[in-house]
Amino acid sequence: MRNLLRQFVFITIPTLLLLFFILEIFFRIAIPACESPNWSWNDEFDFLYFENDPREGVHTIGKFGQQKGKWRINNFGWNSAIDYNLNKEKKRVVIIGDSYVESLQVDVEKSFHSILQKELAEAYEIYTVGTSGAPLSHYLHLSRYANEVFQPDILLFNLIHNDFDESIFEAYSEKKYFTLSLTEDGITEVLPENPNFTGLKYDFNRFIKKSALVRYLYYNLQVGRRPLFNFKEEEEANNNVAIDHIKKWSPQIEQVIDYVFSQIKKENPTKRIIFAIDGPRTDIYENRLNESTLIFLNKMVKGACDKYQYELIDFSIPMLEDYQLAQKKFNSDWDGHWNEYGHYFVSQHLLELFD
Repeated sequence: MRNLLRQFVFITIPTLLLLFFILEIFFRIAIPACESPNWSWNDEFDFLYFENDPREGVHTIGKFGQQKGKWRINNFGWNSAIDYNLNKEKKRVVIIGDSYVESLQVDVEKSFHSILQKELAEAYEIYTVGTSGAPLSHYLHLSRYANEVFQPDILLFNLIHNDFDESIFEAYSEKKYFTLSLTEDGITEVLPENPNFTGLKYDFNRFIKKSALVRYLYYNLQVGRRPLFNFKEEEEANNNVAIDHIKKWSPQIEQVIDYVFSQIKKENPTKRIIFAIDGPRTDIYENRLNESTLIFLNKMVKGACDKYQYELIDFSIPMLEDYQLAQKKFNSDWDGHWNEYGHYFVSQHLLELFD
């Protein structure tokens, strides 16, 4: 028994510590583990934003860190190449959206909004307010914050296909985002709830995030974030959207779109309002856009933009034409978000709105 204890203390523990040290070095140099900014909560406006400590890092995706994006958290807690100035010197555009606007998947200087900022710098200030996981309903919430703090001349909303059913409280109920409850009495706004980023649990989480090995397991390999083995038949999905679920809620989705668009109109009567919506890229790659199970959402958005006289850029046809010609995907093989080419493509089409 004493020999076993000695072996454990003098051989096993030092071996494990040495292995841990080697893996720490390996996942910092050979395969850089994903670095993620720390979330915090804005008590004044009730939403998630990033702390700017650490201010910079590298977000990697894939078990070999195949996709890398350098991020930079600015003075207002958003991933942006620039700090924001409350004193307006030019026309100001605020782009609102989810992780596609947050843009951790590419170098911040190569995101579509950074490209817009460079190209339009003489006449415009391009600010972004993007929170991963946020649905369409939350964009209304963020627009109110943007209006009060930044006083934009133009609001540009970037829409993705999973923005719609996730806006409905009864369908998704993600409490950290602003959602809409649909009942027989009408539509009720449901304010976000503070996830409470304090206490021992969150202090411990931030402590272990300092380990490259832990970050690699959690972010790159997704251990603990999704089942390693799933023997159940997967629900049909398209562009990270559960088709059966979104079709089930399609009547309510139409109500949500109309409510959000009408509120934006009411609250921004003199502003220029632009909506952009992603193309169903999986269907585009497989040349089945006309049979897409998601294109009905693009049509819903177009109908609402026509009704409220908003500008709309739908990337479906431009993406289809570009892919048929160039055969270049707008996302990587390791992640569904736009890659560097996707961001460049989006920026070039958005630039046409500012001629």
